[in-house]
Amino acid sequence: MLKYLYYFSSALFLLIMTIVLIIITYHLLHKRRTKIFKQKKEEWEKFLFQYLDDDLKLEEAAAEMNDSYFYLYDFLKPYLKMAFKTIDYRQYGGAPLLGVKGIVIISHGSSDDTAIYNAVKAAKKSVKENIVSLIKEEVEKNEELK
Repeated sequence: MLKYLYYFSSALFLLIMTIVLIIITYHLLHKRRTKIFKQKKEEWEKFLFQYLDDDLKLEEAAAEMNDSYFYLYDFLKPYLKMAFKTIDYRQYGGAPLLGVKGIVIISHGSSDDTAIYNAVKAAKKSVKENIVSLIKEEVEKNEELK
């Protein structure tokens, strides 16, 4: 019986040491990856600013940044999130229906609660800014020009 207890405690000790080794390895790799990403980010920013200042051609900037797509994705991720947020239909809620004497916001049938909330917010803003009378005045001005 004591023999089995010895084997069990040895196996448990090996399991715990393996888990500790995996955790240490993960943290060391993560620290290394973070350090590499910071270096790459500084290099890429330099190339992007040179491209934006027209000091560098797009092909040259892409060739310099082409060494690691994995880090490039991490670099572009916050910018991609902002871009996707601006084209997300839920952020706008709907579009105004023109040609009626009032405020009508058309939303998609499968709009979720965020989209409906933003549609109501857009309608409230339209009423607050008196959009109907502004459109009516502009149309009357253009009719006078004819």
